Amino acid sequence: MRKQIVQPWQSSLLATIAIVLTFCALSAAVAQENKSIGERYGSREPRTCADMKAPARGAITAALAEKYFICAAERLDGYYLFLVENVKVEVGAGRPYNPNMDLNVPEIDVRFPLYPIRGSYSLYSCQAESDQYLPGRNCTRYEHKNAKGHCYKTTFGDWRCFQMELTIPNENIFNKVPPPKGGKAPVANQPVGPKTVEPKTNAGRDENDFVKPDFSEMGKYFDNIRYDYNFATREMNIVGTMKKVNNPNGWLVEYFDADGAKITWGNTILRDWHEPSVGKVVKMYVRTATEKQMRDEVKKIVVTRVVN
Repeated sequence: MRKQIVQPWQSSLLATIAIVLTFCALSAAVAQENKSIGERYGSREPRTCADMKAPARGAITAALAEKYFICAAERLDGYYLFLVENVKVEVGAGRPYNPNMDLNVPEIDVRFPLYPIRGSYSLYSCQAESDQYLPGRNCTRYEHKNAKGHCYKTTFGDWRCFQMELTIPNENIFNKVPPPKGGKAPVANQPVGPKTVEPKTNAGRDENDFVKPDFSEMGKYFDNIRYDYNFATREMNIVGTMKKVNNPNGWLVEYFDADGAKITWGNTILRDWHEPSVGKVVKMYVRTATEKQMRDEVKKIVVTRVVN
């Protein structure tokens, strides 16, 4: 048997390569750590509250309850970044603390009333962008449409507000979606999620005086496109007759204000999508802006094809 002899220069070369690789890995890790949370996750930064003591006396307002809920819900927890959007909160009448009913209320000051709250919101659970979690596809969105919870004062004088929906139906869970973005940057400068077709502008308003969505891209795949809104469930319903078999399985609907800032967006969910065929009537729905936003803020609605 021949023995493998490693020359001194070979040993030195191997050691040098190992050092270089280790240095590169450490440099990459340090560079990642130096990034802000938003840069690592491709999102806006989580919102925080410097002070959560108001009101010192009396009932909490819906506006403050919403603010405190957002500050508590948005956080970095291990590898996951949690962000919330489209938050709504209603505050009920205060009542005394009941130890047999009121659970998960750490540090509660039982001298003050506890206020039931209810509402809705979109919760984003995101992983940092990587080869495994691609930019714009690194989050899961959970629609809490019937959230319930409470606000209460702690023994430190701070308010804590929490609400959630215990069971989220599968149709209200959306995988591989982009995280929320922040700021009033022009739309062209905002990172995009899945690759989409270049947006087109809208023209005109419909019979409800809402801006008409631009269905020109969808018109390449469907005939007889029609739509309506159900603001009770915050959905736009879209119906069309398929005219191409090789149809994409996703559409992105985005709502923009006069400054070009995105108000809200959503990926369509396709109903009756078992055996696609030409001539088949396909029903779809997508999350929409509120009725007030549609009347007062929305100036453009963009419908683009998601290319997977």
